Amino acid sequence: MGVSRLDRFRRILTRKYLGWWLALLAVVVMLPSLWVGLVSDDCLIEVCQLGSAQLPEAQRSPFDVFSFCRGGPSVIQGFMDRGLLPWWTPPDFRFAFWRPLSSLSHWADFTCYPNHPALMHLHSILWYAALALAVTAFYRRLFTAAWVAGLAALLYVLDDAHAFPVAWVANRNGLMAAFFGVLVLLTHDRWRREGWWPGAILGVLLLAIGLNCGESALAATGYIAAYALFLDRGKWVSRLATLLPYVVPVLAWVIVYRFLGCGTTGSGQYVDPLREPVLFVKGALIRLPILIVGQMAFPSSSLWPFVPTWAAHIHTAFAVLVVFFMAWVLWPMVKHEPLARFCASGMVLSMLPFCATYPCDRLLFLPGLGGMGLVAQFLHTRVERPDWAQGTVAQGRPGRVLAICWIAIHGVLGPVSLPPSTLSPLLMGKTAVRASNTFPKDPQIAQQDVVIVNNPADYLIVFTPFKLVVDGSPVPRRMRVLSVGLNAFTVERTSKKTLVFHVEDGLFNDGFTRTLRGPGYPLAPGFTARIPGMTAEVLATTDDGHPTAFSCTFDVPLEDPSLRFITWVGKGYVPFELPAVGETRAFPKTSWFWTF
Repeated sequence: MGVSRLDRFRRILTRKYLGWWLALLAVVVMLPSLWVGLVSDDCLIEVCQLGSAQLPEAQRSPFDVFSFCRGGPSVIQGFMDRGLLPWWTPPDFRFAFWRPLSSLSHWADFTCYPNHPALMHLHSILWYAALALAVTAFYRRLFTAAWVAGLAALLYVLDDAHAFPVAWVANRNGLMAAFFGVLVLLTHDRWRREGWWPGAILGVLLLAIGLNCGESALAATGYIAAYALFLDRGKWVSRLATLLPYVVPVLAWVIVYRFLGCGTTGSGQYVDPLREPVLFVKGALIRLPILIVGQMAFPSSSLWPFVPTWAAHIHTAFAVLVVFFMAWVLWPMVKHEPLARFCASGMVLSMLPFCATYPCDRLLFLPGLGGMGLVAQFLHTRVERPDWAQGTVAQGRPGRVLAICWIAIHGVLGPVSLPPSTLSPLLMGKTAVRASNTFPKDPQIAQQDVVIVNNPADYLIVFTPFKLVVDGSPVPRRMRVLSVGLNAFTVERTSKKTLVFHVEDGLFNDGFTRTLRGPGYPLAPGFTARIPGMTAEVLATTDDGHPTAFSCTFDVPLEDPSLRFITWVGKGYVPFELPAVGETRAFPKTSWFWTF
């Protein structure tokens, strides 16, 4: 790019109404998501909001649709009896989030325009446009050079990590929480920089609003801490004192959260940092570099949970190496520039709450605030070449390599892939669609127990009945899922009423099977689960509690017309041919590419 073009680009980035232009750009790049429709969790939210005679257990308050499962052992047993949870679900299982304001936004969706998913997506896109405005205003308050602030805002809006979370209606809570989180930072900066004392009160209120949109607003406190460390003025005591007002909404939120019985227990997807601090720290050591690289470089953090174990190890090792390389190159700038220290530490601290769950790009709205600020600041040093940078690694060949990579990733590949990536929720929901399309549709199933011999992933156990309701298909009297996973397994019929499973490597040993029973809940031989019409018993396990053999005994012969057996083969459900007594059927290991 010639000097004249660079100057012209700089002038564009300093225009007064850049925030509004970026808000419009945010709308334009996300427009393809209007054709995504409703996928996966969207169907759960629709049924929870509107209710269903076929799934009365799903009815929720308009303010509480993210409380998917809570209430104690009696409630869990009721869900298991109906088939909305499998026989291996822990009795204290809980999967509930307190997001009343986000829930209310979905109530507006399904009340005002229930049959128009495109309008629901437009609703989310407008939140992204509002976020673009807030982010631009924040960068312009922080950066002295207006064009650097504009560059950071442009990179943020065109970050392809935002494609999936904006295009997924159920993830609007993350958008709303990020918007109010940025407003918290804006008011905090005005309070501390200009002495505008109402900012202290307003910041507390905005954080409370953000937390009632979604837990991810907690990430804003990471930037508040980074601000006190690196941008605030005065003695350390006064700096630390600026954090105290924000303790109030966080503490109140935690109390309400616990009082309402929200949180997660028994799931392998989430770790409660307060109840399981050691497990949280161990997970953070792996998940944090994955998130940093997902934000700053390549590959996407969303890939990590879905690749085989050996590939996940490679991904983690690569992420650690990239983090060390970036830290090495950026150290001279971070050491010299307080704003760089703020952006880097704020990004990392904001990621810590997200280490309680599996890495995913949908978590990167607030971490991206510091990430794109850091990228813009580094590119600024490469262009301006300040005196402090001369002779450092930042201006040498490693710095040049990092600058080229960041320009390619965030300036070319990311923006180009952003619009088509807004269709990615369709890929995520593809398996649930196949499950619904291949599920038995005849009216008789309303009086039958549909027995799924093996599901490829445990989340299908939850999603399938909700997707059937949304599609207007009949829902079985009860569902019974006997086994889950992609491993090779055999099914032996030992009597007229009993099937015995032998599973290679055991159940619950990959990311597709840990949602409904986490690693902290091992099973032992002799464990028995009783649900109406069936008893499951664990016969053998691995050393770490993964069942390798278990039996499922029904109250009636397997050929009884009240039962219908299906199983997942290839890309959907097919009828399961019952083996004769004494016969064994073998099923091969399935590739993880089954999702596609």
